[in-house]
Amino acid sequence: MSLHTKWDQLLNLRPNLAVIAECAEPSILWSKLKCEPACDVQWVGDNRNKGLGVFAFTGYSLKRDNNYNPKFKQFLPVHVTGNSSFSLLAVWSFNGRRKDAPRASYRSETISAIDYYRDFLSTNHSMVAGDFNSSVVWDHQSKVFNFSDIESRLNQISLKSAYHNFKGISFGAEPDQTFFFRKGDLEYHIDYCFIPQGWNANNVVVGRREHWIEISDHAPLLVDFIDNCEEAA
Repeated sequence: MSLHTKWDQLLNLRPNLAVIAECAEPSILWSKLKCEPACDVQWVGDNRNKGLGVFAFTGYSLKRDNNYNPKFKQFLPVHVTGNSSFSLLAVWSFNGRRKDAPRASYRSETISAIDYYRDFLSTNHSMVAGDFNSSVVWDHQSKVFNFSDIESRLNQISLKSAYHNFKGISFGAEPDQTFFFRKGDLEYHIDYCFIPQGWNANNVVVGRREHWIEISDHAPLLVDFIDNCEEAA
């Protein structure tokens, strides 16, 4: 939240594309910044102060897909155009925290959205990125739709985790955590960027806790692409 207080830190990352959860809608954000930055943005959310935003910089532009379904409140499909063109499904998965969702649907929310946008994602130039609020460390045999089920579903449409592929690390064994509790030492890897199997990353970096703890309870996941887009967060 309070993206306007962290805007300079975002710009310092020099992203071409940024997926930001828990941010205010653009009109509120620009008002608090007292300017309208040179970027394109798409945003969704029920709460004007706390939604999901995709921000495009350095000449990239965004268009919401015509098949956007508000049933999936925090999943935003956009077409990205610029030096490279591709499709992005931005994610801020509540995984059970939505008060208006039937309890039975909690665990299936992300998979249902992936299934709905399967055609949108079934190209050689599509990615899924954002805050999944999930990890295999929380998987349980008694549950339907664990995170490993989400990863499997994405693999079925030829998408892989940029971080895990680049680092050669299995899910659940991440040395770099993207979310941390400010009170206590608990921290988890719950933010992901899934890219096509044919894409390669030049570099993948996760911000350090000590650098971000005073700013946010999430560290940025930075993915530098070789031939696609130079950077996505």
